Amino acid sequence: MRSLLLLAASLSLTSCGAVEHARTNERYPIAAPANLAPPIVDPVVRDCARAVHVRGFMPGALVQVWSNDFEEIGRLAPHFGDADIALDRPLDVEDILTATQTVDGIRSAHSRVPVLVESWPGTPRAPVVDPEVWQCGRVVRLSGLEDSCRVELYEDQSLRALAWSPGRSKGVVANTELRRDGSITAAQYACALDVEVKGPRRRSVSDEATAVTVREFPRGDFPAPSINPASVRPAGDAVVVDFLYIGASVHVFVDGILAGDALATDRSVRVALTRPLRAGEQVTAEQELCELSPASVPVVVEGDLP
Repeated sequence: MRSLLLLAASLSLTSCGAVEHARTNERYPIAAPANLAPPIVDPVVRDCARAVHVRGFMPGALVQVWSNDFEEIGRLAPHFGDADIALDRPLDVEDILTATQTVDGIRSAHSRVPVLVESWPGTPRAPVVDPEVWQCGRVVRLSGLEDSCRVELYEDQSLRALAWSPGRSKGVVANTELRRDGSITAAQYACALDVEVKGPRRRSVSDEATAVTVREFPRGDFPAPSINPASVRPAGDAVVVDFLYIGASVHVFVDGILAGDALATDRSVRVALTRPLRAGEQVTAEQELCELSPASVPVVVEGDLP
């Protein structure tokens, strides 16, 4: 497969070495903490969680997650304004979580509404595997995920991925390409085996998801994706690509030069670009599973800078 310029950074939940890279407007500089809105930590967060979802920050800002306002337990500089942020330790009941964002060396206030970590109310339910699982793909979409669970993905009973879910649905990235006719299932854990059980903690595991069979790649009939025209604008540093096969590698080109990569964790994904777009340039995309698709219809960057 083609070299993925940005894939490792966009998929990793690792906090080490995160550096803010927000693009600010020179006419409206960030001059004081009051110029930055505090980020929002999404509830519900439960005991043993190893990731939280944070939103409401400037793309590229350094986002830090705090326990009790003073202990930093996670940091990331996401390209977009919301992200799952990995934590350095499992959370404890009654940890109080907030987040800050830092832009141009200036840090915002802590989240206006702190989130109190809760205990587990019972056993997690079985997740649901999306039936669109493709040969040569690297992603399986799961739904029915519980807040704060560890998710394990299996192919033919072999572990293919670990992920930490802040809840809802998620595209889970496997550690290898999936094989045709493989049997895919998953389970989710509250306070998994790698977390010490102490105090009120209790360990439990869901039933396994109903198995889904990996589909055969449609050789000779693999369609081009589509660039969403509304996402293409001067100075834009990301585009939206639609009509994707889940698990495909997505390549975006600007005037024929590779400018961004991602994995299709859903049927539409945002792809970060290596530089801002300029008026008059043409943007195209391809998707890749066992073979490369045709290129999409070009979209021309139109309009003036805001």
